Amino acid sequence: MNSVRDNLHIVMAFNPIGDTFRTRIRNFPSIINCSAIDWFYPWPEDALIEVAENKFEGFEMDIGTKEVEAELLKKLIKVCPYVHLTVKKMCVKFEKGTKRAVHVTPKNYLDLIEMFKHFFNEVKSKFDKNIKKYKAGVTIMNDTAIQAKELVESVKRLKPEVEEKKRNAEIKSKKAYEEERKAAIVLESQSKVKDEVEMKKNEA
Repeated sequence: MNSVRDNLHIVMAFNPIGDTFRTRIRNFPSIINCSAIDWFYPWPEDALIEVAENKFEGFEMDIGTKEVEAELLKKLIKVCPYVHLTVKKMCVKFEKGTKRAVHVTPKNYLDLIEMFKHFFNEVKSKFDKNIKKYKAGVTIMNDTAIQAKELVESVKRLKPEVEEKKRNAEIKSKKAYEEERKAAIVLESQSKVKDEVEMKKNEA
């Protein structure tokens, strides 16, 4: 038991920002009295770049060629430390002007990288959906154009046949009219003959 007690080491990590850390120290004084405190100072720019490279390793962008993706990743890896360090500088100015401390921790930097990745995936997803819609629309337009072309060709092919049927219908209509006219003349002549016969009967 003594050996375990002498060789057992417990590592605890605390964020010194806010009231939580102060409350824990008041409730558990041994955190200060019976432990060795290592203060982790802000990461230098080289460390920030290395962390960004590690976090973006294997991140699939799928936006074009490998060269384009590699170039964009390089720029993104440089932007992350720049944003983090710029925010730190603004926090110092803010503290000088307002006497209120605002801390930027490595956890914030890791959250920033995850935010970049999440935002990129979200925007890319929207673009992919829009591209899919546009492609579907173009496909429908192309299909409609093909169908319209086929209809025009069909009309061109059927036009002579329709014209022929129209001419035949007109000829048949003229023939029917002539026959109807002849029948009317015959009926009229028959009616006249009948009238004459009736007159002669009456005279007799």
